Amino acid sequence: MKKIVSYIVCLCMCVAFTIPVSAKEKVQENETEMLFDDVSLTNYFTKTIKLNSVNGNSSGIVTISSGSITGNPETTSIILNIRANAGSDPFILYIQAPDGTVYSILVTGSKTIELSFFNGCNPSGSWKIWIETQGTASTANITMKVNYSY
Repeated sequence: MKKIVSYIVCLCMCVAFTIPVSAKEKVQENETEMLFDDVSLTNYFTKTIKLNSVNGNSSGIVTISSGSITGNPETTSIILNIRANAGSDPFILYIQAPDGTVYSILVTGSKTIELSFFNGCNPSGSWKIWIETQGTASTANITMKVNYSY
């Protein structure tokens, strides 16, 4: 049994030493330049929150952190997936970027919104989001996805 195991281990090691260490060894240098010249990194961070607003008062302000983003990124879009609870009154949705810029929009029901308002700003830091009912009560589950690239 030891001979069989030794033979299998030896065979596996021989095969492992013949496999290229990286993909770069398999691609010629000029092909590498062609493959990677037009690549731009695209990333995002996202968070789902529930916001409640009663009698014209603002909901609690929720902070959404970008986490640690290195380099010099730029926001490319923000996608909001809004699910307003049944019977909710229309509300104003506020978003504040890390640089303090605030955007607001009237929301009358469930929908998906893609914003370009913050395009070009640095997404790194703490974003804030809150709602303010335009009636008696509003409740919404909101998923905010901030897309950015380098």
